Amino acid sequence: MKYFFIAALFINAVIANAWADDQPPASLLSTPSMFGPLVSNPNPYNFDAGPFGKIYASGIVSGLGLWQSHHITNDSEGLLDLSNAQVFIQKADGPVQFYVQAGEYILPAVGTIYQRAGYTTEHFFGPVPVVYMKFAPTDNFSIQAGKLYTLIGTENTFDFQNANIQHGLLWNQTNDISRGVQVNYSRGPINGSLALTDGYYSDKPNWISGAITYTIDKNNNFTILASSNFQHDDRNTVATPLTLNNSQLMQLNYSYTIGPWVFSPTLQLTHVPKDAEVDLNASAHTYGAGLTTKYMLTSNWNIASRAEYISTNGETNVAYGPDSKAWSLTVTPTWQQGIFFARPEFSFVKAINTTSGFAFGVDGDHTTQARLLVETGVIF
Repeated sequence: MKYFFIAALFINAVIANAWADDQPPASLLSTPSMFGPLVSNPNPYNFDAGPFGKIYASGIVSGLGLWQSHHITNDSEGLLDLSNAQVFIQKADGPVQFYVQAGEYILPAVGTIYQRAGYTTEHFFGPVPVVYMKFAPTDNFSIQAGKLYTLIGTENTFDFQNANIQHGLLWNQTNDISRGVQVNYSRGPINGSLALTDGYYSDKPNWISGAITYTIDKNNNFTILASSNFQHDDRNTVATPLTLNNSQLMQLNYSYTIGPWVFSPTLQLTHVPKDAEVDLNASAHTYGAGLTTKYMLTSNWNIASRAEYISTNGETNVAYGPDSKAWSLTVTPTWQQGIFFARPEFSFVKAINTTSGFAFGVDGDHTTQARLLVETGVIF
C-alpha cells in the first residue's frame, strides 16, 4: 500500500496544478484500454511539464466482497478485499511518450483460487505492473519498450478494464504482462502489432506474439492473435506456470455492435509440446470457445454476460486434470455515475472429467463452483 500513498501524493500535486479550463477529450487517453461498460474519467488531471509537454494522471480505487461455494484449500468461503488502488501517469502525445501504472491490484478468474491484492501484487508483477517508453514518429507507427500489456486474449489484464469482474476460463490460458519490445503499425482499416517479450513473465526474451485487427466498419471488427515460445525454459512460479510458459496459442475474435448490444465471440487453441528437458513429459492441447455480450439498459446501467467452454487433451494437466473439460457462465450488471461505480456479479463453473485433487473443494473432488461478488469504487 505504501506505493499507492506515494502515488496519491503525486496526484495531489497534479490536482493543485491542473488546468481546469484545458481538459482533454476522453479518447485522448487510450491507456489503460477499457472494454466497457466502465469508462475512464473524461477529464483526467493534467499539468504542463514545460519541455516535456502535458502530463496526465488518473486512477482507480475500489474494493469488493466475495462469497463462493466449494472453496479450495488456502481459499475462504467469504472475504472482503481491496480490488484496485492504482494510478496511471502518462504523456500521451508527441513523438516521445511514456506510461506508468502503479499500485495494488487483483487478477481474479472463475474456477481458480481467489488471491488477495497484497499477494497478487507481490507475487505477480510488483507495485509497478506496467511501465514503458513509446516512440511514435508518425500517427501510424510506434515502438514500445518496457513492461507491456499482453497482445493475447479477449480480456484485458485488470478487472476494471473488462465487462466482468472476474476473468474467464479462456483467459486462464493466456498471459497478462510481459517485458520486451513491441512494434505497432496501422494503415486504413488494418492495425497490427508484433512483440518480442518474456511471455509469462519468465525474464527470458523467448516469446513472439502478434495481433492483426481488421475494422470492417464502425460496427464490425475481426482480430487474429498468435503467440509462441521459441526456446523452452524450466521456470515455474505463480506468475510463470511451466506449462503455459512453454506453450503456443492462437485466437480468433470478432465484435459486432447493433443498437444497445455488443456481441463478441471468440475461438481459442493452445498447444503445450512435449519437452523432457524442462519436465514436460507429455504434450497437451486446449480448445475453447466463448461469447461475451453487453447490453446498455440506460446511460448509467449496463449488463454484461459471458459463456465459455474449454476442452483439454493430453496427459499434461492444464486445467482440472488431464483430459478435463469445463464450462462457465458469468453475469455482471454495472452502474456508473460520473467517477463512481458499483457492480454485482454471479458466476458458475462446471468441471467435467476431473482428476481428484484438481477440482473444487478442500479435497479437490467437487465439480462445481458458484460465486457472488460485489465491487464498488471510483475511477478518477
